[in-house]
Amino acid sequence: MNDWLIVANGAPVSSDCLVQWGENRSVCACDGAYSGLKQQNIVVDMLIGDFDSVDTGDLSHCHHSPGIECHKLPDQAKTDLEKAIEFLDDRGATSIVVVQATGYRVDHTLYNIRLLRRFYRQSRPFVLVNDHERISFHRDCDIR
Repeated sequence: MNDWLIVANGAPVSSDCLVQWGENRSVCACDGAYSGLKQQNIVVDMLIGDFDSVDTGDLSHCHHSPGIECHKLPDQAKTDLEKAIEFLDDRGATSIVVVQATGYRVDHTLYNIRLLRRFYRQSRPFVLVNDHERISFHRDCDIR
């Protein structure tokens, strides 16, 4: 399986939420989200982004930790979350769950919700979750 949990750098979710949704999934941290995951002792498989918001000490730790892939993608026309989704899709992700993509700023939340439609694939489940809700996109032809 190639199932992924992407942790964005938005409003933190509970450790229970991270554990629940991260079970049997690889974990991809978007830029500054890595620091919080490291503090919670959550195993990270990949760090991705432009590295403008990750602590330099944590970035160094990531680069020197076996088993963690670090991918610096400096494209400023895309968010770190978009970069992560595209990267994982290029690697054949079979499902993607995103946490910490809602809260804090309503403009970021709304933009991230729009990503559900943009990156929708009938063959690859893709949802945004937090401690209280699960958000997904469906086309009329998918609901029977």
